Amino acid sequence: MLDSEDVEDIFEPSLFVNTSYELKEISVGEVVIKLYALHKSATTDHDLTGQILWPAAKILSLYLTQCGICRNASVLELGAGSGLAGLVAANLLDDPSKVMLTDNNDLVLDLLRRNIDANFHRRTEKPRCEHLSWGVEEVDGFIGRHGTYDVILGADVVFWPSAVPLLLQTVHRLLTKQSSAKFFLSYINRSRYTTELLHAVADKSGLRLERIELEDEAFREILRANKLDKDQISLLLCTLR
Repeated sequence: MLDSEDVEDIFEPSLFVNTSYELKEISVGEVVIKLYALHKSATTDHDLTGQILWPAAKILSLYLTQCGICRNASVLELGAGSGLAGLVAANLLDDPSKVMLTDNNDLVLDLLRRNIDANFHRRTEKPRCEHLSWGVEEVDGFIGRHGTYDVILGADVVFWPSAVPLLLQTVHRLLTKQSSAKFFLSYINRSRYTTELLHAVADKSGLRLERIELEDEAFREILRANKLDKDQISLLLCTLR
């Protein structure tokens, strides 16, 4: 018979942690990012999703290189995972330190710090990285320390539909109250319910959602490489009403 200490040893969380990251250079338009991640993994385990580079992150990152993001904007990435979109944004800005990468998983935060160092170790100004869980209490504390942001990014952060209300509540509080403030969200369409829920919650939250069409051939290349068609992935622009 196992006692409680034996059970704790068997189910020690570190036994299930995979940090066998591979460093790859990811080309996004004219930007090249060195990225540590579990590049060969594919999982639905919520504990590993932040360690994988998902196609939605590539789509969002490519769009950032094309949309003329303000070079002086402050940028926040929510649920950043390996941080590709935020790192691309940091390369597009005059001051990379105006980019904040966030996640609520300590293992993922360690990965983010590693990727920041891989790309900005020779620069004085570099993106920052902080823990952030969604919801009013923690977000308000975060705002007290770091302020609000002109641009917010989210790549596949609606893996679970239940995350949608907290996500949009968090976005609404963290966006600057300027007409130019924007939230870009890309995600795989795993369920039609997710998209319907996004629009319903946005309407109630004072946010306007608009679909961005992926017509450029570079987007199609990403879709083909990941065996997706254009109806299986969404890129949305969210602004304040």
